[in-house]
Amino acid sequence: LTVASANLNYDISDHTELKRWLSSNEAPDVILLQEFTESAKSAVTTAQIRRSHPYQLLEASADQFGLALISRLPVVSANWIEAENPWATLKLRAVIDVHGQRVAVTAVHPMPPVSAGFARERDASLSLEAKRLLQGGPPGVLVGDLNDTPWSTGLKGTAPMERATSLAPTWPNVWGWLSLLPMDHVLVTHGVLVVHASRGPDLRSDHRPVIVRLALPKS
Repeated sequence: LTVASANLNYDISDHTELKRWLSSNEAPDVILLQEFTESAKSAVTTAQIRRSHPYQLLEASADQFGLALISRLPVVSANWIEAENPWATLKLRAVIDVHGQRVAVTAVHPMPPVSAGFARERDASLSLEAKRLLQGGPPGVLVGDLNDTPWSTGLKGTAPMERATSLAPTWPNVWGWLSLLPMDHVLVTHGVLVVHASRGPDLRSDHRPVIVRLALPKS
């Protein structure tokens, strides 16, 4: 199973590079998109991409907190979790059928920790979603621009989930090669093995995508 996360930058309306990536042989099986706007929605709903990734959960927004999941694999169930307070953001919980084996995938994009309230909400949200995925159900994957580094409080609160992504920086993406911090992550529950991790192509966003290839535990 190949999973990717990409923050598209809600200020960007030209998604040529996104369409090129999703139409290529390197396109992941499941892609979680953040800062998903109406222009991004138009890009991923073309006939060509719908043929390759027919299962799509799309919630576009004019601000930074639209989300989307597009997949080659069937989506068994999906639940949008609306923000419950001024510091929270939209989340998506879905279950995907990976050739007969179910995998729980949660997409999140918390607010950046620009205040104590936003930092507390980010940490609480990441901890809550990790605990849900660790409750003994199917293998779980937590994905998104988490607005946190591996050394900060938010990701520490997701233990014992493990980061599947590398320490390669993803933000800010400058000139397609210069970034400073790993802010975009894929986390997995126990038993899910990381076969390969890499950054994705430059999508003209201020973030680089992250891609992981995973081996699922035998059901």
